[in-house]
Amino acid sequence: MKITMLGTGAAFVDPDRAQSGILVTLDNGRHYLFDCGAGITRNMVRANVSPADVTAVFLTHLHHDHICDFPLFVITGWMWDRPDSPVVIGPRGTQHFVSHLFEGGAFKSDFQARGSYPRRQKNLDAVRPKVIEASPGVAYEDEYVRLICDWVEHIPRDISECFGVRLEAEGKAIAFSGDTAPCESMVR
Repeated sequence: MKITMLGTGAAFVDPDRAQSGILVTLDNGRHYLFDCGAGITRNMVRANVSPADVTAVFLTHLHHDHICDFPLFVITGWMWDRPDSPVVIGPRGTQHFVSHLFEGGAFKSDFQARGSYPRRQKNLDAVRPKVIEASPGVAYEDEYVRLICDWVEHIPRDISECFGVRLEAEGKAIAFSGDTAPCESMVR
């Protein structure tokens, strides 16, 4: 298992650091992304990983410094011939965020223009992410990983849910907090 810190920056733009994003690559080559802040897609490509090859994305919460590269990540995967829908796991509001991006949202014109090319029509699912809105517990599981999430202390939950996540794979466990103050859920 390999952990690549794609970005460790904060909410303010830093010329030397990308915002939040961590890539976990399993020994079998499967990739899982945790958060997708500004600069993450570029740094992923610099690390010789195609966005088209990322199995799932876990968004710890919906603040800009954790999600603003998500549209670029998805569109780049589409342009690089991703054959299927990316899976995105996140808090309440993730479905709303994703559904207002591509076909009927902020990038509608881009979607329509690029989607008019026969090559892009073959993989339209690449810009139709499968969304899982998580709650505490097992949020995602496939034959290689299990992602377990729990609330962390960042801002009031009624404003924006915030998760920490534990990835279990290859007999190991990794915890990623996103943004949090010290809290019991990150100790478990």
